[in-house]
Amino acid sequence: MKVQFAVPMVMAAALAGTLVHAQSQDAEALSKVGEGEVAELDTTTIRKYGETQGSFNVNIKRQDGASSPGGITPRTVRFMANCKDGTMVVAAVGLFDPSGQLAKTMVAPPRSIDEVKPEKGTQEAQWLRRVCMY
Repeated sequence: MKVQFAVPMVMAAALAGTLVHAQSQDAEALSKVGEGEVAELDTTTIRKYGETQGSFNVNIKRQDGASSPGGITPRTVRFMANCKDGTMVVAAVGLFDPSGQLAKTMVAPPRSIDEVKPEKGTQEAQWLRRVCMY
């Protein structure tokens, strides 16, 4: 009986430690795609606000599906796009636990993160181009 109780407690503690490490980083740091991770534009989240503004989500996870080194969890990053200026900025990051449940949402206050203009040919530039096509 003691072993059955101890195993779930150890697993819960390990999972909590992973999320705490990821939560200690800011939204801008968590929006970066790390080594061994893949990022995918979620085209169902693309929204346009007038002719020049838009938003979209990017899902970031490990290539092999395993947990990331350093405790970074799978996450969804919400970007705001300025099609007129060709820039984008992180608006929020959702962190997911290993079971796929949303564990935390980090919202970046307006103007707390600088807008960036992606370099031509990068994955970010492709995302921005697709968003601005809508």
